[in-house]
Amino acid sequence: METPSMRFARISVAILLLSSFAAAQFIDINTQAKGSRLPSWATDSGSANAYVLTTVSEIGSGGVLQTGSCFQFLPATSNTSASTANVDSTGVISIKKNISSALVAGDISGGTPGKLTEICYDGTNFQLVGNGAFGNNTVGCSQMPALTGDATSSAGSCATTLASVVTAGTCGDTTHSCGLTYDAKGRITAATNNAISGTGASGGDFSEIETHTANNTSTELDFTTCLSNSFDSYFIRIGSLTPATNSVAIRIQWSTNGGSTYDTAGNYAWSKGYNSAELSDQGNTRTTGDSGWVIGGTDVSNSTTYPGLNGYFYLFGINSSTQYKTGVYAVSYTNVTPATYDIHGAAVYKATPAVVNAFRLISSSGNLKTGTVSCYGIKN
Repeated sequence: METPSMRFARISVAILLLSSFAAAQFIDINTQAKGSRLPSWATDSGSANAYVLTTVSEIGSGGVLQTGSCFQFLPATSNTSASTANVDSTGVISIKKNISSALVAGDISGGTPGKLTEICYDGTNFQLVGNGAFGNNTVGCSQMPALTGDATSSAGSCATTLASVVTAGTCGDTTHSCGLTYDAKGRITAATNNAISGTGASGGDFSEIETHTANNTSTELDFTTCLSNSFDSYFIRIGSLTPATNSVAIRIQWSTNGGSTYDTAGNYAWSKGYNSAELSDQGNTRTTGDSGWVIGGTDVSNSTTYPGLNGYFYLFGINSSTQYKTGVYAVSYTNVTPATYDIHGAAVYKATPAVVNAFRLISSSGNLKTGTVSCYGIKN
């Protein structure tokens, strides 16, 4: 049986516990030691960039905001620029991040609900401790080391751009190799196109310089970069060249102005010996006063059953301003019979001697349909 003394003791303990609990609910945060307390919960009734907080246990009229005081709240709105907070009417105080940087748009994420946000008073400003699970404390440009030399920085966004050390472009093609220059950091600082066969070719060099492929869009294939004083003679290889029109002549014509115009006057002469692989037909012939050097015959077939015009030309005296241009050739072709012929011969260009710097292969009628022609330089 509970005695009067036991009942008194039980009631005294209960009263003591209730008193302690009540005291815990009404702690005056003005008297708390610096940095000794957990963050106080607050509600936000302000607007974007100007947050007005009211804590559960208010500081009260005339209270002083203590250094080290921290407050957590769910912001009603997101900030759009530098922001402030006013806690329990103690005054408007700037919110900073990274010690002294003003907030930028999105550092505080508001809404319904906003992200859990914590600010702490450092004696002068509120410091944004976090906004959300991991916070949004991006490093401000003013907090970053200067970016010099290899990169530049844009104020605000801190976007970095590699310094330009060479003009953008392409390097190398079918007639040039690409020469690259690097700095000590492995960056390309210069790029140059080097002719695969150009000035400085040594004796015995045999280099492909220019190639064109017929595609039934033009009557001619123009060679405007092959000829130069870098080589002594030239080799023209003709592979499966077929006209779109039946029974035509394919001629070589010369230019002294880089291909702007070609000589079509009667300054060409050629001779040939021929032999048919299928007919008892052989012999030789020559022509003077022609409008070009005829390659093969004047009746080249457009049949795709046969491999077209195939062979080569050797060209001499191209770089001379005092000599006529000459050539020797060997080709095979199929005529309209059809019959395949083996042709070998010589040719001369007897215009007033001058340096020629371009040539073309041209059909007497219709386009060149298929086939490839390449020009090679030969250094003695």
